[in-house]
Amino acid sequence: MNSHKLIIMFLIFSFAIGCSPEVLPPSIQADPTDMNVTATALLTPSVTVVPSPTLELKPDFPDGCANLTAASLDLSRLNGLLIVFNKDRHGYFLDLKSNQILEIEDKTQISANAPDTDESWVMLNSNKNILIVSPISLSKHYAIIRTADEIIRTYDTQGQEDWNRGRWLDEEHMVFQNWFAPHGSYTIVIYNPFTGEQKNMQINLPNPYIVQDTGGRVSWVKADIDPSLKRVLYNDKDGRLVLWDLDTQKDIASLPSPTDLIEGTWSPDGEKFAIRFPSLNSAPTELFIMDMDGTVTKLTDFSQNYPFANVYRWPSWSPDGRLIAYWLKISNTANADPTTLRQWLAITNTTTLDTQIYCLSPNKPPTSGGKIVWNPDSTQVIVNTDVLSEKVKPVLVDLIKLTQTELDTHGLMVTDWMAP
Repeated sequence: MNSHKLIIMFLIFSFAIGCSPEVLPPSIQADPTDMNVTATALLTPSVTVVPSPTLELKPDFPDGCANLTAASLDLSRLNGLLIVFNKDRHGYFLDLKSNQILEIEDKTQISANAPDTDESWVMLNSNKNILIVSPISLSKHYAIIRTADEIIRTYDTQGQEDWNRGRWLDEEHMVFQNWFAPHGSYTIVIYNPFTGEQKNMQINLPNPYIVQDTGGRVSWVKADIDPSLKRVLYNDKDGRLVLWDLDTQKDIASLPSPTDLIEGTWSPDGEKFAIRFPSLNSAPTELFIMDMDGTVTKLTDFSQNYPFANVYRWPSWSPDGRLIAYWLKISNTANADPTTLRQWLAITNTTTLDTQIYCLSPNKPPTSGGKIVWNPDSTQVIVNTDVLSEKVKPVLVDLIKLTQTELDTHGLMVTDWMAP
């Protein structure tokens, strides 16, 4: 497997990851003047500000936002370990209580500027208590499964060189896709890293979108499968996002073009998929959920009140599946330039459809979006700011106390939060 292929694999891994609310009422057909999707009859999406003694309305957001008071670090609420990466894509643990950087494999303390030998691939399961880490190297063929406290197993990864788009499918299995996808069919690998058990499935899809590298040597299908192994979510060549039923060989739901599968994220249980529509940075967008039963729910309706509103890609699910956090750009000007707009931290409740906007300090949000990391109990998030500078400045937002705290991560970017 060449280095170019490895780099592509890592980038795709980074963007393919994503508990689910209760089953929703039967679906009805949406207004065709809006968009051609199957939508659920729910409460009207709204932007709200939660009342609080410390809340202050800011005039630079059209409807006000929840003010976040600067606060010192509350160590009593910081359980578990942060997973952090440096600019060379090497992963570490960070213990916030001791402010120590730990080697992710053996959990020994290291210097903040320790030299790196390899990039690493790190994947945390939905319960945030099991981690897989593997070097991205042509000479090292192993992966480590561990909890925050101990290594469970180390296994040989030879023979997995042609797998890509890996993620946890459930708490025991991972799903990968084979690199080679001729004639519209593709092979997925269901793999149990604890036992080594492997199951291959070849799937035929109508009119799939196939991605090839610049040399045409490697291809993969923009597709993913749900934990039941009965539904496939994929992009067709027309740019639609299609939910395909493997039993009936029919599509049961879709979002129209342009919708890009790799901009969305799965709920922790793998039964729902959150994505913005349309997949254009310059166009007004809204946040949607597609259930694996075929129900499509529009979670936001910013465009009803604002001439321009843009939801950034890769929405982040809370571990309990109730909330989705994302970056939002919004303007009262119809022809707004998205590159000049400030980004806001927005969190939408998937049951009530209320959206809360948070007032981060000036210049805190990254200019091009960034991963929003949830703590294991769904009450705090970490946002990475100044991500294009030499030293990233992560900010911890407490959603209960409405506070913000700048973290000392030694200039490293926070990518996940592991439960103790």
